[in-house]
Amino acid sequence: MDNEITINPLEIRNLQNGSVTDPETIRQIALYGIKTGDSSLNCKIRRGYEHAGLYPFVMKYHNIVPEK
Repeated sequence: MDNEITINPLEIRNLQNGSVTDPETIRQIALYGIKTGDSSLNCKIRRGYEHAGLYPFVMKYHNIVPEK
């Protein structure tokens, strides 16, 4: 994992607001914002997932279904 920006900002701009949940994409959006000063892509990240890009190697997805 390095700090090279690999996303295409134009492709991200075409996504629906609040639709990005992938931790690596969120990390890339954050890097893009830091390096360019452009925070216009932040609205594409789904609410509640803002922290996911901080520690993508730690994040785990759980599919927990209650018994009742």
